[in-house]
Amino acid sequence: MRRGELCGLKWENVDLDEGVIYVKNQLQTIENVKQIVPLKTAGSKRKVILLDYTISILKDYKEQQEENKKIYADKYDEENFVLFHVDRTPFDPDYISRNFARWMHPISKELNIPKIRFHDLRHTHATLLLKVGANIKAVSERLGHTSVAMTLNTYSHLLPDMQKDAVRKLGSLLFNKTHS
Repeated sequence: MRRGELCGLKWENVDLDEGVIYVKNQLQTIENVKQIVPLKTAGSKRKVILLDYTISILKDYKEQQEENKKIYADKYDEENFVLFHVDRTPFDPDYISRNFARWMHPISKELNIPKIRFHDLRHTHATLLLKVGANIKAVSERLGHTSVAMTLNTYSHLLPDMQKDAVRKLGSLLFNKTHS
């Protein structure tokens, strides 16, 4: 998900029983005011299926929020954001980027790897899905791209290796052995 989509996410759009997030809007800061606004395109509205591990973490997180709500009832409102500050205001997309960078920089330095930005997680997610053979249309929908062409343009550098893998799989299927 994009930063603004995460910041604008409310629990009413998270179905933990079904393991789905319904991405319907985003948070943007317009003239220094945080606002929930519609997504940029109709294609950005989507249903994101969650991993069982993610569902488990979100259930624990929501349970913790419910416990805090009992203690700090006067601080809670009806907005019901998933991610928020102590004062219950939703996170700003830039806040996520800054804090992610602050948290990741020492790790990147220690592991001697390039700096990782929050948005890089989105690209890594898409790349891993494509590397394991996920359908390009499904990846495109998951990312909220307006078309498969957009996904192909962004991730076309992966396709040569994927073609080789596809040919190997076809050879294995047809001849019960691998072809290079």
